[in-house]
Amino acid sequence: MHTDGHGLNDPARIDTPGSAIPLLPCTSGGRSSHKAQDRTCAPTYEGYLVAGGELRTLPVGASLDAAGRFYWQPGAGFVGAYQLLFVKTACDGTRTRIPVDVRIGPR
Repeated sequence: MHTDGHGLNDPARIDTPGSAIPLLPCTSGGRSSHKAQDRTCAPTYEGYLVAGGELRTLPVGASLDAAGRFYWQPGAGFVGAYQLLFVKTACDGTRTRIPVDVRIGPR
């Protein structure tokens, strides 16, 4: 009697938290080719200052880490409105634009 929760005719699987990876059958003497998905892929991020309709590097004192977190400690003289543009590139190559407006008042 089969009691482990899988039927005898179900495809073989390796269960890991959050995913199930199917095992591909291989006929005797034959080969099975399958490109495994890259499970280590993470989105990438870019950040720009928009000035005069052009993309420029982020302002002095600003940074964007690999996880897409933006940090900025504006120095003296950074007063006014700033347009920033962040671009997220997903593993499948899809790019998403994320515009952000920042206003800094006098201290």
